[in-house]
Amino acid sequence: MRWFAILTGVCAAIPVLAFALIVLSTLVRAWPAITQLGWQLFGPELATPFARSTSIVYGLMPPITGTLLVVAIALVLALPASLALALVARELYVPVLSRGIGACIGLLAGIPPIVYAVMAIFLIQGFMAP
Repeated sequence: MRWFAILTGVCAAIPVLAFALIVLSTLVRAWPAITQLGWQLFGPELATPFARSTSIVYGLMPPITGTLLVVAIALVLALPASLALALVARELYVPVLSRGIGACIGLLAGIPPIVYAVMAIFLIQGFMAP
């Protein structure tokens, strides 16, 4: 049984090690930009000669803020709906309704998240088009 615990520990450490290597690789490759720009890299705009000559304003803060905003909106919308569906499907057992909701949840769980992302892009695109 001791070998099983060691094997489990090694298997659990592999994703952590892979993540650490990805972060280290990203930092090593980004180090020239970090040393040249410093904390301006995370500001709303970068004051580089290229940006001044082309009047392009860019930086990392708008994408980071946008990502956090999208995650917060998704949580606000999805959390109450998912908890309500789980409550109706499992705790407040109404036979016809609970079986139907359970089947829909099982069907939706089998679809990869990227499919939902592509569907959302196509749905939102119609609202955002001029």
